[in-house]
Amino acid sequence: MKKVLWVVIVLMLFVMPVVGSGDFKGVVHKDQVLKGKMIDAEFYYGDSNYNAIIQASDGNVYYVLNSHNLNSSAHMFRYDPRSGKVTDLGSFNDILNEDGLKVYPQGKVHVDIYEYKKKLYFTTHASAYARGGSEEFERGPYPGGHIMHYDLTTGKFKDYGISLAEEGLITMVFDKGYKRIYAITWPSYGFVYYDKYV
Repeated sequence: MKKVLWVVIVLMLFVMPVVGSGDFKGVVHKDQVLKGKMIDAEFYYGDSNYNAIIQASDGNVYYVLNSHNLNSSAHMFRYDPRSGKVTDLGSFNDILNEDGLKVYPQGKVHVDIYEYKKKLYFTTHASAYARGGSEEFERGPYPGGHIMHYDLTTGKFKDYGISLAEEGLITMVFDKGYKRIYAITWPSYGFVYYDKYV
């Protein structure tokens, strides 16, 4: 199943720019075999990727593998198509200094990744969730989704904080014109925006 998932992700990377362009004038269908290649990130708690993948201006592909395992958060990876090398850029619980044994982990990046001025902007989300009550067992509640960026130049992450406590960020858009991030929280579906980043 994991191998099939990786083949689908690789195929999406090369097919989506064509399909998503919105310009179908003059497109000619060709019957041909489309071959995929398995790229193993060796993150065995990883189980999904919803939207978080981008080929950035440096030529590398950046993507997030989500984890629904309570003992693991999502990880961000960099794939260099020239060398074939995959680099694990980090676990979000580690990057954000959140102890995944005490609170629910930052298990997903559920949104598209946006590049702006050599920085990749995105938000985090929960993959396991409880809001008080007996379901929490030994863990505290999910802290809330973070607004973040990864700097292509320095290789460092920046955290802009949690938008709403105990609310994940399920969708996000980066408005480059207004230099503003809009997002919707979950489970309450609050509409939030952020424009204080530098």
